[in-house]
Amino acid sequence: MKLPKYRPPHVPDFRTVSRVLTRTARNVVFVEVMAFANERAMAFRQRILDQEFESFETTPLTEHYLARKAAANVDLRTMIATQHYVDNIRVFTRIERPGRMLIYIGFHARTLARDLKGRPTQFHLFEVARVQELGSENAHIPPRPHWKPEQVRIQQASRALRKTLVRKIVVQARKELKRVLK
Repeated sequence: MKLPKYRPPHVPDFRTVSRVLTRTARNVVFVEVMAFANERAMAFRQRILDQEFESFETTPLTEHYLARKAAANVDLRTMIATQHYVDNIRVFTRIERPGRMLIYIGFHARTLARDLKGRPTQFHLFEVARVQELGSENAHIPPRPHWKPEQVRIQQASRALRKTLVRKIVVQARKELKRVLK
């Protein structure tokens, strides 16, 4: 009986496998986290429009401010007068260092708030958000937390995202490795 010709086992190049896995994981994570962040930003904007934050109910706008809003013929709901605040809640990315990207929901750092007539003010939107979130004794503005409760909701939803990421990375990595290691 003749034995088959010996062929050494195929051992894939470690660098190739490592590069494929790293690239695949980064791509999957970026796509999935961006989709998650955009979904959460859209939900946050809708929750503000629907006035779903407890602080909006427990700390209503003053009669004086409501009268000013009515006189300016703008929306009387909390945080919505011209809808500029809600419309500017977006998803941003920033490279922290090579291989690390920060994805967050917020305002562009230079976006100015608008007054009841829609004109730009001297304040940035992130400053308005901070004052609304924490309140200001000097300006007689009570705290109306909406960012912190939304952050808690996002953190809770992100737990499920982690499981989804692991599953999708494994599935995609298998496909990529099969393709590369043919």
